[in-house]
Amino acid sequence: MAAITLDVEPRVVLGKRVRHLRRAGITPGHVYGHRFESRAVQVKTDQLLRSLRHVARTSLIELRIAGDGQPIHAVVREIARDPATDDLLHIDFQAVSMQEKMRLEVPLAFVGEAPAAAADLTVFHSLSAVEVECLPGDIPQHIQVDVTTLDSPDAMIHVRDLRVPPGVALLTDPALVVARITTGIAAEEVEAAPEEMAEPARVERKRAEGEEAE
Repeated sequence: MAAITLDVEPRVVLGKRVRHLRRAGITPGHVYGHRFESRAVQVKTDQLLRSLRHVARTSLIELRIAGDGQPIHAVVREIARDPATDDLLHIDFQAVSMQEKMRLEVPLAFVGEAPAAAADLTVFHSLSAVEVECLPGDIPQHIQVDVTTLDSPDAMIHVRDLRVPPGVALLTDPALVVARITTGIAAEEVEAAPEEMAEPARVERKRAEGEEAE
């Protein structure tokens, strides 16, 4: 069963005119998916924000499109926000079949305390999510990473060490490092890469520009 239901409406306002929707408290979006004709939709922004606060990005949503007889199951595929104000700009939903496996990214949840994280050592998280394949009903909200196994300066946790629920297959390279022990200086150097940190903002800005130029 879907975790929540969300009422959306077909959208006829396209291109640069979508800015008027946003000013009226409505977020533009699209619904697409395998064996589903892509459709432009819109949803009340306050209702959407309430829903997003109570579900994980991987949660199933039951979309009720006005005028359609049957609701559809979907997941949130992408959210575009204004990089300056964090306001919602656009949302993409992916329609899914409960009988067909799908691929998506699932966030990692780091739990526990690493014994090796002493005065001059720290735990560095190399990944924040992994790609999985499973039926929509088996999508985990997150995958736990137990860092208590990091008990020495050279300790690492790889993707192959992760435990996933039954019915879920990991697609991310099993040799990739998820977390490791490093010196505080090394972690600061990695985290201080300005170009890489600026990239998400540029991507979101391009998405917003693309929607207005639709």
